[in-house]
Amino acid sequence: MAVGAWFATDFDAPAVHLGVPVTVTGGQPRLVCVVDQVTRGTGIVGRVNGDFGAVALKVRPTGEPVRVTVDLQLDGLAARWWGDRIRPPRGTAEPPRLVLVRAQGALRGAAVLARPQGWLRAGSARAAVTFDLAAGELDGDGLLVIEIGDPGPVLPDWAAGRLASQAPIGLRIDRIALAPAPG
Repeated sequence: MAVGAWFATDFDAPAVHLGVPVTVTGGQPRLVCVVDQVTRGTGIVGRVNGDFGAVALKVRPTGEPVRVTVDLQLDGLAARWWGDRIRPPRGTAEPPRLVLVRAQGALRGAAVLARPQGWLRAGSARAAVTFDLAAGELDGDGLLVIEIGDPGPVLPDWAAGRLASQAPIGLRIDRIALAPAPG
């Protein structure tokens, strides 16, 4: 019996095992098995609503390395969500955001997102974090957990005041793509 199987009900639909290659562009419960501090989206995987966010996908293990690409976006709604929760002083510029991307419990990359500012409206900022998972990192259950987090107190003093605190709040996870890793 799988771990957690005793929590299932007769109304639960079984999770879909995604084959590789696949691109997940929505947060439908059958594709995205678990979310933690992420609001599911229809045209996006979801939007982080806390100081970190996690999504889990059920992937059919192939026994081969897998290349994962996580597309992130900082848009106007993300800025409003962040401002509503952090409440920066009025008139301060929107600081850039540094977020860490973890998968399977290990740090895989980081992204700095800074929206270009304009007189009438600011643009959005996009970043893609790409990394490879070794063949053994997807076990028989095939659960792939991707986390978007804040670097926390490890920043050097010179950077701490220049970057947004609790940077993941409001950040969009646009898509998660899985493909066979080259060579």
